[in-house]
Amino acid sequence: MIAAPCAANEQERLAALRRYGILDTGAEADFDAITTLLSTICDTPIALISLVDKERQWFKSRVGLDAAETHRDLAFCAHAILQRDVMMVPDATLDQRFADNPLVLEDPKIRFYAGAPLITPDNQAIGTLCAIDMRPRTLNPNQMLALQTLSTHVVNLLELRLKLEETRQLHQALEKVTAERNQLFANINHEMRTPLNAIVGFTKRLQKRIVKDTVPDYVTDGLGMIANAAESLGTLVDDVLDLSKINAGKMQLQLEDFDPVQLVHHVLDTLSIRAEERGVTLHPMQQGRLPMLRGDARKITQILLNLLSNAVKFTPSGKQVHVFCEYQNGQLVLTVQDEGMGIPQEDLKRIFLPFVQSSNQQHSDIKGTGLGLSIVKAFVDLMHGGIHVSSKVDVGTTFNIMLPLPTA
Repeated sequence: MIAAPCAANEQERLAALRRYGILDTGAEADFDAITTLLSTICDTPIALISLVDKERQWFKSRVGLDAAETHRDLAFCAHAILQRDVMMVPDATLDQRFADNPLVLEDPKIRFYAGAPLITPDNQAIGTLCAIDMRPRTLNPNQMLALQTLSTHVVNLLELRLKLEETRQLHQALEKVTAERNQLFANINHEMRTPLNAIVGFTKRLQKRIVKDTVPDYVTDGLGMIANAAESLGTLVDDVLDLSKINAGKMQLQLEDFDPVQLVHHVLDTLSIRAEERGVTLHPMQQGRLPMLRGDARKITQILLNLLSNAVKFTPSGKQVHVFCEYQNGQLVLTVQDEGMGIPQEDLKRIFLPFVQSSNQQHSDIKGTGLGLSIVKAFVDLMHGGIHVSSKVDVGTTFNIMLPLPTA
């Protein structure tokens, strides 16, 4: 018996084998299907996917053989990986490499062997796909072609298995990062809310107090700037937290009975001071009598708040913003129509993406977070509704929201 020498690039070959993480894994149907097919095509009682390790050959899949591995010195496959084409031994008893091999003299008493090396994309032979018989014989051309073709499929399966494992690990890493990010956002929200509330509350108290006193204009203006900055920062914190929950799939609906007319007027009352400061008139328009509905009133309120806040923000002084509310065919229909700057047609398809703002530079002094509309779209999708926007530059923008909601 002549044991096969190690390959000239043995360390690189072993590294390529271990990269797949396949050694000592359980049976897999895709690999077993190949050995079964090879055994049938070549009409051999034994077919193996053999991977040649440092001191052993280990069988990822086997047909007609009980052993899971053998010593490398006994392996026909250890010889086969030293070449790039199929190694065929018609009669092992006549081959000096194998004539006194225990696998020839004893069970399974190998006589015929044909093995196609498994060549990785980086040209490393890590094992073989082989057919074995207990009688001397050869393979016909079609059987040889099948053996070579199926050996490439084994390597393809190994590559696919590796990619799936890498994808799984990446997915786990992303889940971990997402969880850590969500926790960070939650901590930020908590840590920033306390000082923000203090700033907003103290600023409002000072603004009320100085109304009765004579103070320089820069004090009044400064307090106004502080109040606006704190409000903007609070909005950003809320938007980022909502967006993180949406992306993590943790945003859920909180169902309750609510009056849609009361909800709309509540939102208008919330924005009335801001609209008055900008010289914008808010017009609620109710279409018919609306019933009590059941849904997530808080999220519907936030949808309307975001749309109306944008409408007020981007509508010039002296212009109007209309809010239409109706219930038809089982859907709450909300329409926000402004006479503002408008959105260029090329921007309409991407305005619901996070951090995207209109390219209209006419009002470049007006800033926003770019998160409001993406949150609106996410909330609408969460409620299985629809949203449509139409706009014309310097004329205005109209948002239509359709939310399927049952009556209370």
